[in-house]
Amino acid sequence: MTAIVNSLLRAAQQCGPAPAHIADGPPLTWAETVGRTLTLADGLRQFGLGPGDRVAILAANGVDYFELSYALLASGIVMVPLNTRLAPPEIEEQLADCQANALVADPAFLALGAELLTKLPLLDRLIGCNGAVAPITLAALRSAGTPRELPPRPPAELAAILYTGGTTGRPKGVMLSHGALDHDLACILADIGWPRGVRYLHVSPMFHLADLGPCWATTALLGTHVWLPRFTVPDLIDHLARHDCSATALVPSMIAMMLDELARQPRPLPALRHIGYGAAAIGRPLLERLRAQFPAMSLVQFYGQTEAGGSFTCLRAEDHVADSPALASAGRPHAGCRVRIVDTEGREVPRGTVGEIVGHSGGLFDGYLNQPEATAAALCDGWLHTGDAGFMDEDGFVHVTDRLKDMIVTGGENVASSEVEAVLMRHPAVTLAAVIARPHPVWGESIHAVILSGGGAVTEDELQAWCRERIAGYKCPKSFEFRDTLPLSAIGKVRKDLLRAQRS
Repeated sequence: MTAIVNSLLRAAQQCGPAPAHIADGPPLTWAETVGRTLTLADGLRQFGLGPGDRVAILAANGVDYFELSYALLASGIVMVPLNTRLAPPEIEEQLADCQANALVADPAFLALGAELLTKLPLLDRLIGCNGAVAPITLAALRSAGTPRELPPRPPAELAAILYTGGTTGRPKGVMLSHGALDHDLACILADIGWPRGVRYLHVSPMFHLADLGPCWATTALLGTHVWLPRFTVPDLIDHLARHDCSATALVPSMIAMMLDELARQPRPLPALRHIGYGAAAIGRPLLERLRAQFPAMSLVQFYGQTEAGGSFTCLRAEDHVADSPALASAGRPHAGCRVRIVDTEGREVPRGTVGEIVGHSGGLFDGYLNQPEATAAALCDGWLHTGDAGFMDEDGFVHVTDRLKDMIVTGGENVASSEVEAVLMRHPAVTLAAVIARPHPVWGESIHAVILSGGGAVTEDELQAWCRERIAGYKCPKSFEFRDTLPLSAIGKVRKDLLRAQRS
């Protein structure tokens, strides 16, 4: 068994009667969950699926998704979680790219799955989940199977293919081994600081490591999984309150929206003690707002990417001090991970100098499926080139200044969009800010800010004055745009590629 699967079996051994899941209906215990997962693994075998086969998943978060992920890992079947926000042609492209043998779909995607079966010769099995009415379902496979002891999987064996978001071009299938996923679990457990028995609310989608990582960690911590099928701020708060959730994972924009909603509609959340986050630094103003609402809140930030098998660095709970320079960072490398900052020639630069962030660990991906040139560009001499710009300070904290592609060059000066966004989001009327470049006939590019205002009305003149007091004039936005919503990725990052397309 892999470490991830072993942690599931251990949960039944150590706390079998304890609740594993809270969703619709009575809670499922760990003993029941393990039994259901092992019978599902055997049912998949009887259905003709075995090691090396590829099973894609198009479904909302829930118990079925959870049990399927463990059953696939235990069986040596390659798990291919698909983004449920994709358009049908994009889904078809990814199923063809990974040569999926089976598709597991919930009611929202069952009809699409049936259509795709007629288009893709290798895709010859459709399995319903989450209550979908289909000739074959996960429930039927569980009923057909029997619990069986499964052989251990080799660490180097392919475990999963996760597709990148496609914000920089064609989505790429990231190939991750069992060893890479186990490495990520070890890193999370070493640094997350959550207690045994944590009650974790799933918010991010399970087709992303932003949820799979905490999911596997919650199991290893003998905790309880609480399922939020679809993210809205009221539903987030309702589930946290009703189910006494002690932990969840959000991005800073979600934390800000949660605090805004609690200011409008106060509701006590006495059990909430732990929030994991990523995608951006939290910033002192948001940290102070959060601590004012939740004085005992423990925060932990992870930084990495799918190609890293999860995360490279962690800003631990004790590093979240409002007046510490470390708060603006993504933390220090995990034990077992190395991070360097390099120039365009691959040479390490001095501390405090901005360059590209590269990393090395046991969690690195095995390459992009069917894209050897992209793999060669990302993996150089065993180091993953993240495409992120940043620097390492004298204390070893890694600061992510921007995506390299998001760096704005205006009048010959480099401006990190993230720096401008951080200044804008310190304004009490700004909930979220996204800074992008616009073509300019003289300066090459000018700085354009797209603003989501949840704290009251604010004008362009007010924001320009706010910025001029805090950053150099050439870094200040030259134009503003105010919106009621911003396009977000599945894990809550602003889709700047869409904002740029809308400006073109």
